[in-house]
Amino acid sequence: MKHCKKFVAIASALLVLGFTACSSDGDGGSGSDDSIQTGIPATGKPAGTTPKTPASTATTTTGPTGTTGATGITTNGTPTTNRTPSANGLVKPTYKTVYNVTADTYMAKIDEIIARLNANNPSQPKEFEFKFSGTKPITYDKFYTDNTGDSANGFREKIRVLYSRHQDVRIGLDFTFANVEDAFITGQWMFEDGQNYKSIVLPRTKTDDLKLGGGVFKNCNNLEYIKLPDNLGGFSYDGYNFTSDGSVELKIEIPSTVKEITAETFYKSKNLTTVIFNEGLETIGNNAFASDSNLKTVKIPSTLKAIGNYAFRECTALTNINLNSGLEKISENAFLECTSLETIELPSSLLSIGNYAFTHTKLKNVIIPESVGTMGTGIFWNCHELETVEIYAPIIGTDVLAEADVKSLIIGEKVKEIGTGNFVSTLTSVVFKNPEGWKCDGVPVDSAILKDPAAAATYLKTKKDKVFTRQ
Repeated sequence: MKHCKKFVAIASALLVLGFTACSSDGDGGSGSDDSIQTGIPATGKPAGTTPKTPASTATTTTGPTGTTGATGITTNGTPTTNRTPSANGLVKPTYKTVYNVTADTYMAKIDEIIARLNANNPSQPKEFEFKFSGTKPITYDKFYTDNTGDSANGFREKIRVLYSRHQDVRIGLDFTFANVEDAFITGQWMFEDGQNYKSIVLPRTKTDDLKLGGGVFKNCNNLEYIKLPDNLGGFSYDGYNFTSDGSVELKIEIPSTVKEITAETFYKSKNLTTVIFNEGLETIGNNAFASDSNLKTVKIPSTLKAIGNYAFRECTALTNINLNSGLEKISENAFLECTSLETIELPSSLLSIGNYAFTHTKLKNVIIPESVGTMGTGIFWNCHELETVEIYAPIIGTDVLAEADVKSLIIGEKVKEIGTGNFVSTLTSVVFKNPEGWKCDGVPVDSAILKDPAAAATYLKTKKDKVFTRQ
């Protein structure tokens, strides 16, 4: 009897140990370089189809599931495991099937996968992720071409060809724990035309302040998530870095090390819906987000100083934008044809607004702060939804409100000059915070008229071609 009880106890212990090992291995543990990671089905048995390293010897290098990126590699090329979720809530898609690969194995693995897909082998998943690791560098030349310099045999070209036969396949690339050479980040057209890509995570690089190469994500129309190196220095001037025509929603976070969004960086990125800038950004360049027709959300940091010409032109889905204190310059046509833009807050740090900055928007209520010293022509040209405009800047330029259907205008007490073309025919009320001492083309105006908002509107509309000044 004692021997029987002892046998039962040992058997029970072995069952517990066996179940624990399966759970650990199947739930994201990493085995050999070309192992598959999958979830565990309801039966409790691992779903993987290849042998894996026993749980007692496996090492986990993948980091937590569903996080946004990492510190990447240390200066000696050793992968780190410090991956933290984004404070802004951007989360990388998760994949049921994950292939662990290195610099030596990823080309053979993609060939194997393509062969199974071409043979319509049902064992090959249509959605999967490559998780790169190891100290041997992932090189630009091998990824873009191959070891012999033949672009037709490079990983990039294999993915492009794959899409021609398998448009329903979706691939994630996670380089968080890989050692990538600098040219892998700075080289041009790295992932161009990769329409099967769903997510791409780039690691922190050993060299700080590298600029992302031109055309890197051009025509990656199905990308949902991009994690840029968190020590990225900026973007190459190219104009095709993120160009796309896809319908999926792409969200992207710009690391705090980026000081400037170079001109045309996100030009015609039609699947881009959300952009989050971290503190540190100072300039958004000319046409940086022009024609991004699905851009809905932009988070602007307090460090931003200037928005360039046409920066958000034709961002027709953008409904509101908060410009934090610290912004000094909005250049001409910055928000031209943002036909859904209804609200905007101009900070007290703002010094200048360029010509036609908000032309053809749906702004309803606008306050121009006292700090604005330079106002361009036609700032609110063709803004037919405008209800109230409050201007506290000392000088109101020529035609600031021309062709805008403003109903109510409030003139601040420190305003000293009002240029021609601002008293439009739709005005029903003009409030002067200081109605005393005004002159129309040098002729004194009766302050009693200006004290009555309705009377002031009626009078001023007859003088729209005149200049008003106050001592």
